[in-house]
Amino acid sequence: MDSDPLRAELVRVLMAASALWSGLAAAMVIRYWTRRGDGAEARRSIAIMVMLSAAIATGAAAFIQAARLGQAPAGSLWYGAIGLAAGLLAGLFPRAAGIPIVTMPLLAIGVATASLGPWAVWSVGMEAARLSVYTATDAATKGVLTVAVPRGRTTERDVELKPGPITIDVEALDIRGPLSLVLGTRRFRVVSLGSGRNTLDLREDRGLLPDPQAFGRAATAIGLSVVTVASGPFEPLELSTATWRLGSDGGIGLEAPSVY
Repeated sequence: MDSDPLRAELVRVLMAASALWSGLAAAMVIRYWTRRGDGAEARRSIAIMVMLSAAIATGAAAFIQAARLGQAPAGSLWYGAIGLAAGLLAGLFPRAAGIPIVTMPLLAIGVATASLGPWAVWSVGMEAARLSVYTATDAATKGVLTVAVPRGRTTERDVELKPGPITIDVEALDIRGPLSLVLGTRRFRVVSLGSGRNTLDLREDRGLLPDPQAFGRAATAIGLSVVTVASGPFEPLELSTATWRLGSDGGIGLEAPSVY
């Protein structure tokens, strides 16, 4: 893991997985004793052994990761309790509880992944946007805007703004819980470029599904939250370039503009 938050989440998920396997094994033991004589005792015994082995393996992995952190992360017991309950329910009621328990996490991952198509992974020091000004007069500021998009790519467009200080707005998506292991802990997208009351909306790619904000409490429940971060102002000069980078504090830093 590249960071303590991700390692901590991995510990919690591994503990939940260990408890899940333990719950499944406990449910299988209950089924073994309540259905003795139906000829399936040998098959259930093997299943119990396999489940207990999986519980021990994932529990050992959680212990190793927790040792690297120096302690068990907060919330581990809750994850374990949820995993144990899910395992018991899935083992005792495979159709009524088992199918939803399997499909709901997969559905959450699928919906989150589809809705985050336009969002790039937040990397400290990464260039979020760059504005190369070729004309700055009392009438207008004109230039070329380069914006970072997912998968390490960039897009360029010609822009024209009213005279005055220029800022950009970036939406930052914080990802907590198990989804952070799949999608990372933070993503972003540049949403607007403005000068005074003159604002350009840069959200061209809307993704396959609505933004996480559109899901409201459902997005919060699965660990997604969005904040808008504004940059400091850039005073445009002819043949100057402004570069905005992602900061370690969650903000947007403006590099000292260069003039050519």
